[in-house]
Amino acid sequence: MEKHMTKVAEKHGKDGLCFHWGYGCRTMVIVSSPQAVKELAFHPNLSDKPHFAYRSLTPYFLGPFITSRADDLWKLKKKEYSTFLKKSHVDRDYLNTLVKISDKLIDFMLTSPSAVDVNYGTLVLTQSVTVEALFRNETSLVYHPHVLKLMKWLKYLAPIIMGNPKLSETILTMFRKIDRIVIAEIGELRKTLFERSLNTSVSNQHSPSAKNKSLSMHMTERSIKHNDSEESIIKELQELFFTSSHTVTCALANSIIYLALLPDIQERAWKEQHQIFGNDKRCPRIEDIEQMEFLDRFIKETLRFVSPAMFAKLATGDININGITIPSGTGVMFMHRYMRMDPENWKNPEVFDPDRFLEDNEIMKHSYFPFGIGIRSCPGTYFATMEMKITLSQILRRLKLRPVQEDFRFEDIQYECAIMVEVKNPPLLKVEERA
Repeated sequence: MEKHMTKVAEKHGKDGLCFHWGYGCRTMVIVSSPQAVKELAFHPNLSDKPHFAYRSLTPYFLGPFITSRADDLWKLKKKEYSTFLKKSHVDRDYLNTLVKISDKLIDFMLTSPSAVDVNYGTLVLTQSVTVEALFRNETSLVYHPHVLKLMKWLKYLAPIIMGNPKLSETILTMFRKIDRIVIAEIGELRKTLFERSLNTSVSNQHSPSAKNKSLSMHMTERSIKHNDSEESIIKELQELFFTSSHTVTCALANSIIYLALLPDIQERAWKEQHQIFGNDKRCPRIEDIEQMEFLDRFIKETLRFVSPAMFAKLATGDININGITIPSGTGVMFMHRYMRMDPENWKNPEVFDPDRFLEDNEIMKHSYFPFGIGIRSCPGTYFATMEMKITLSQILRRLKLRPVQEDFRFEDIQYECAIMVEVKNPPLLKVEERA
C-alpha cells in the first residue's frame, strides 16, 4: 500500500498534496511534503483517526491507539498514558527495571555469542519491561514460545487487515479459528495480567494514593468505575501490552544490528560511554543518560530508517490549504517514510549519519516524526527512548558486536513495511565481552 501511494504522490502530487481513492471508494489525501505537514498536522479538524483503517483491529484492541474518535473517553485514556509515561514518572519508577532487564538481554546474548538472534532477545526484553513496569508483575510467561510467535505474527497481520478492509473480514474469520488455539496456549499470560490488575485494583479502589499504582491498574479501576465489560478491559490491556512491546522491539533490535554493521559508529558510541563511565561498572543514572548526546542522535537516525511508513488521520470538518479544500470525512495519509528518505528534504538519505541531527530546521522537523504528530502522537515517546538508551548503553559498555556473515554490509539490508518498517533480512550477530 505504501509503495502504491508513493507512486501516486510522485506522479500526481502538487505542493505535497494529492487526492486519491483508497480503502474501497473512499476519498484520501496523500501528504508528501514538510510544508503540507506543517499546515495540516495540528489542524483542529484532524484529531480523529479513520475508523475504516483501524476497525479490523477492534476485536483485539480497545485503547487510545485503536480508538478512532478523539472524544472525552479517548482524552481520558490518553491522559492516563501520558501521566504514567511522562519523564518524571519514568525516571522515578522505571529506571531500575529498565537497567535490570537490559542486563538480562546481555546475558541472553552471551549464552549463544556466535549466533545471536537480536529480534528474539529484544522481544523478550520489551515484553518483560512492559509486564514489570506497566503491569507491575513478573512472569516467565513472556518467554513462552507461543507468545513470541503471536507477537511476531501480529506485526505482519495488522497492516494487511488495515490496508485491505474488503479482505479483512475473511482474513479475520480465518484468523479467529487459529486465534482460539493460540490464545488457549498463551491464555495463562493474559489471565495472569488481567486477574492481577483486576484484583489489585479492587483491593486498592478506596486508596487515595496513586503512587504505587501501575498504568494497567489505573486503567482497570477506571473501567470498573465506568461498568465496562471484562472483554473491554482485556482489549485495553492487550493493546497496552502490544503497542508498548512491538514498536520498541523493532527499533531496538535494528539499532543493535546497525551498531554491528557500522563499526565506526559503534566505536564512537562506545567512546562516549567510556567518557561518561570510565571503568566504573555502576548502573546508569539519569545524569549519565542526559550526557549521551551521540547515542541520542544514533537512536534518532535509527528511527529515521525504521519508524512507521505512514500515519493516517480523518478530516472531521472541511480543511482549506493552499486554495484546496479537503472535505469532511476525507482520510489524510501522511507519507512519513517517503518524506524522511527524500533527498529534497535530507542530504544523502540512504546513508546512516547520526550527525545529521546536530542541526535542526523546519524541513527536518516536519518530515521526521517517528512517534506521530499532532494530538494523536504516541504518549510513550520518552518511555521508549529511555528503554532504548539504557539498553544500548549497557550493551556498548559490555559487548562488541559484529555480523556472523563477515561480508554483510549495512547496504545489504532489505526493508519491508509492517506496523513499523522492518529489516527483512536481519543478520545473526557475534558478540564478545569487552576487556
